[in-house]
Amino acid sequence: MLQRMEEICREKGLFSKGASIVIACSGGPDSLALADLLRRMAGRWELQLCIAHFEHGIRGEASMEDARFVEAQSRLWDIPFYMESADVPAYAKAHQLSLETAARKLRHRFLSETCERLGFDWIALAHHADDQAETILMHLLRGSGLDGLTGIHAKNGRLIRPLLEFRKQELEVYCMDHSLEPRVDATNEVPEGTRNRIRLRLLPAIRREYNASVETALLQLGRMAEEIHDFLQTELQGVWAEAVRWQKERPELSQEVFRQLHPTMQRVLLRAYLAELSDSGTRDLDFLHYEKVRELLTRGATGDQWDLPHGLRVRLSYGWLHRAEDGEQKYPLCEVKVPGWTELPAYGISLWTEFLSVCPKETGALEYYCDYRKLRSGIFIRGRREGDKISCAGGTKKLKELFIDTKLRQEQRDGYPLLVSKDWILWVPGIRRSNLFQVDENTKEILYVRMGKKGDSRYDEG
Repeated sequence: MLQRMEEICREKGLFSKGASIVIACSGGPDSLALADLLRRMAGRWELQLCIAHFEHGIRGEASMEDARFVEAQSRLWDIPFYMESADVPAYAKAHQLSLETAARKLRHRFLSETCERLGFDWIALAHHADDQAETILMHLLRGSGLDGLTGIHAKNGRLIRPLLEFRKQELEVYCMDHSLEPRVDATNEVPEGTRNRIRLRLLPAIRREYNASVETALLQLGRMAEEIHDFLQTELQGVWAEAVRWQKERPELSQEVFRQLHPTMQRVLLRAYLAELSDSGTRDLDFLHYEKVRELLTRGATGDQWDLPHGLRVRLSYGWLHRAEDGEQKYPLCEVKVPGWTELPAYGISLWTEFLSVCPKETGALEYYCDYRKLRSGIFIRGRREGDKISCAGGTKKLKELFIDTKLRQEQRDGYPLLVSKDWILWVPGIRRSNLFQVDENTKEILYVRMGKKGDSRYDEG
């Protein structure tokens, strides 16, 4: 096993001679075997090692015993030991996370901070082939694309995983053969959390009913997916140079180039582009998100746009896809005071409202009135949203079409103030009034609204 691990480290370029490595060790058979193998490599590879243990506070005294065990083993090996304790259940509750997610997040933060503080090169994790099979299956069940089917990567940033090609049983036998007595985490045998349920329930059922070698099949799928992924990433480099330009330090994607690509290459390019565009990466983007943007690029026209998670909005403009300003943040939903003045600095306007007993004889383009009691809700100003429509005589009209008909410039449309009540557009000032909530013979209370200008000529009548 030692020889195999050294060969893997060389072939995959996990680290070089003279590297400094933080070994994440829980005290279980996997991490204990990893620590011992790296310890035995240290002389020939001139490695500088330390062992880091995260005590998660989930199992009470048993967790503290794990920590004491790893510390004692570190002293026996004469390897520096670092530890941090945390109340993972409390953190999970405070941040509305599962225990599994909270523990992983805090553990990785501790390992990264330890590595940074010591000035070390790498963090070694003990994920093995069985973990890889579980991960691939979990991603498959979630509807993952090709990237997800590649599973866990042997090297990702400063994280390295030298044991990914070893099965769990091999590591357990290694511990027995080298008189290592690892700790057993009882929570690993409780079917709570997605990964535990897959390992304890789903995989045994598949082995029993369908394929006794399901892990082998999943690992083969992962290797093939990784090879295809690597090939496509190489192809992406040439496509990226042709399809992407930079405007004001932000990338824009060519609709013309995109349309000429094979659908597979379109998806690869789109994934890379959105990862570059989004401050939050692509973690929360699913297949539907990508397909909607792909449809936008293949069939869309100037002005078409789509909203994605974390406030990311993409828009087409004269053959280029770019990141648009988030209208909900830049042009917020603002309640209008009734009666009285409402200042709306985000829109550069103010509104006057009052109640009338009779309809005004004449109204201009910057005035509006309706039957107030029919609204049954307050009134608000907001910017436009995807799918907005206004009620007209004979039906409804898309707000986008209304703006096109009136030749409103593209850059003015998001910030154009709309008077709304619930999901209804009541008034597009200076352009169109809705035919909803009209005054009739039964009207008891007329709401009158007048727009005041704040030096922006786009609201002038005519």
